Amino acid sequence: MLNSSVSVTLQMIARRSNKSLYAIAQESGLSQSTVTRWYNGESNISLETAELIADVLGNDLILLERKPKHAYSRSGSKRQ
Repeated sequence: MLNSSVSVTLQMIARRSNKSLYAIAQESGLSQSTVTRWYNGESNISLETAELIADVLGNDLILLERKPKHAYSRSGSKRQ
């Protein structure tokens, strides 16, 4: 399942798109109940589902992974 901030961002894009939930469901091939539950925050969606919805909304879904902090500071000295 996706992290909630990705889902919230996708919901915001959906609201701004002026597409109905029915249209999003039809164009993505998802059931209207799946789209409605996600949109209302009642369920999480998978990466695959998020990609389908993003595509219908004319967006690319780009996920970034957090890198662990380095053991060294920017100056190159080792952090304590």
